[in-house]
Parts: sequence; C-alpha cells; structure tokens
Amino acid sequence: MSPTRSAARLEELILIPAGPFLFGEEGELRYLPPFSIDRYPVTIGRYAEFVRETGHPRPANWDRPEGPPGRADHPVTGVSFFDATAFARWAGRRIPTEEQWEKAARGTDGRAYPWGDRFNVRYLNSRAARKRGTTPVDLYPEGASPFGVMDLAGNVWEWTDTWYDDLGELKVLKGGCHALTKEYARTWARHYNDPGFANNLTGFRTVLPG
Repeated sequence: MSPTRSAARLEELILIPAGPFLFGEEGELRYLPPFSIDRYPVTIGRYAEFVRETGHPRPANWDRPEGPPGRADHPVTGVSFFDATAFARWAGRRIPTEEQWEKAARGTDGRAYPWGDRFNVRYLNSRAARKRGTTPVDLYPEGASPFGVMDLAGNVWEWTDTWYDDLGELKVLKGGCHALTKEYARTWARHYNDPGFANNLTGFRTVLPG
C-alpha cells in the first residue's frame, strides 16, 4: 500500500444521518436513527492487525499471518459471520443490519445502484468487469453511494446482522460480488448464508451506532 493510500484512510467512518429511506425492491418507507459505517469494506490489512493482536484464527485462504502479499487494500474474504462479529467487537463496533447497509448504499431516493438507477460496468467490480478476483476497495470512486460510502456494489458479498429466515439459521448478505452479474449488485438485492460458513466471495464492514 502506498503512503498516500494509508491504512487510516481505509478505516474511515461515514455518518449516516437519522431519517426515512426506501427499503427493499418495493420501496417500503422506513426510518433509522443515526449511525456511522465504514467507508470501505474491512481490508486484509485491517483484518491482519486484528489477527495479530488477538490471536484469532486467520482465514483459511491465507498462507501467511499478514495475508496474501500485495493485497492489503483488498477486502478480506474467507470470514464467517462469527469472524466478522469478533473483529467488530475488537474494533468497538458492530456488523450493520440489512436496513443500515441498504440506507448507506442507496440514500433516501430509492436508487437501484449506489450511484443511480442505471448500471455502469466502470463503477464496480462485477462479472462484466472481468477482473477474475477482488480489487482494492478504493478502485471505483465513481461507484460511491449518496453518502460517500464505497464498494457497496460488487467485489465481495457483505455480511449483515439480519436473519434471512424465520428460524434464525441464515444471515442476509448484500452487495453482490465480482463473480456475479449486475442484478445481484442492486441495492435491494439480498442473498444468504449460514453464519458459520466462510468463502472467497464474502467479506464485511462495520458500523458504530449513534
């Protein structure tokens, strides 16, 4: 990571003000109190610091304690919801709910993508970009949400602290990933997984309530 792209900058929080927003594909009007959310997904570099300080097991896709070389500014993957929660607790934060994640992504006007209603392949790392893997979390500044939150579409799925099912067995994932098409990158799109499952397509970001 270059000196101009410091770790501190990639840890920046963005304040999402209190107020109404449109939720889900049907645009249901909901209200949220204020919260702050990571401008970028948690990176390999940030997660490596957590592993080093706490002794938490490193992701299975790492072959060294600091993670894959030259990828400190890529989103961490190979983390379960429980791993993400452990990191958030260490950082004094939480995992965002689906509602928090979606408001941060679409603002208050109900847009389909963080940047607007029309898909643009130059604004995210999706299958159409043909990157064949993750990219640095700040590679697509044009893809920012109305609040300035980055990388909310494509690159990696992100864990949320919302149950997908009534049985409490599956957690909601948001944002799509680099291996999937534009439909999955829509702000209201949702996927799911077992909270104990970790793969190379899923990462996370954190929030600070209030």
